[in-house]
Amino acid sequence: MGDIHDDGLECRFSVYGSVLAGSGGTTNYTITASAGANGSIAPSGAVSVSSGSNQTFAISGNSGYVVTNVFVDGSAVGASNSYTFVNVTATHTISAYFGAVVVNYTINATAGANGAILPSGAVSVPSGNSQTFTIGGNSGYIVTNVFVDGSAVGASNSYTFVNVTATHTISAYFGVGVMSNSWPCERGPNKDGSTMETVASWPPRSFGEPASGRAIRRSSWVGARSIRWAGPR
Repeated sequence: MGDIHDDGLECRFSVYGSVLAGSGGTTNYTITASAGANGSIAPSGAVSVSSGSNQTFAISGNSGYVVTNVFVDGSAVGASNSYTFVNVTATHTISAYFGAVVVNYTINATAGANGAILPSGAVSVPSGNSQTFTIGGNSGYIVTNVFVDGSAVGASNSYTFVNVTATHTISAYFGVGVMSNSWPCERGPNKDGSTMETVASWPPRSFGEPASGRAIRRSSWVGARSIRWAGPR
């Protein structure tokens, strides 16, 4: 409120809003600040800032929430706990948004010699999510056992942690594999002395046996009969 006195005539006037530049006063600009649910921005609402001044806003989420994004004049500037308008010469808007804190748990995955587990190492998993691990042996090797949190769960080429809400460990171990092809063999003689029986094939031999074309004759008892390799030599 101001007073003007002229020849006994008193006039009173009021000044509202921004003073125009060049009139000897200061121009003010408004920055409108707002916050979404589960957080706050301070100061908030219509914030008046003098022309050429700076204005900082503090942004924070409520308990259990974090800033997920901040928009300035409609454009995203990323998640931040503060934002400063520098040398303000125009009106602006700023709005902040929030989301629940995501808790991550670590699953440490390791593999023994002659195989691999994927993913491996320290694997971060968001709370409540599931995580699958693929397990495989190198050429000539197979999975012999998998341990989860120190307990054996058996040989498997995959394992899935469901609804992860704690840290875990998984370890895979490998051994010599079994060839997929079978070999001709001779079965017999029987223990009772009856005639030896020749069969077309027998279950796969181990990789520890000589390679194809180098099979040796060998015998092992299976039930009441002995088995002798009759493959190529």
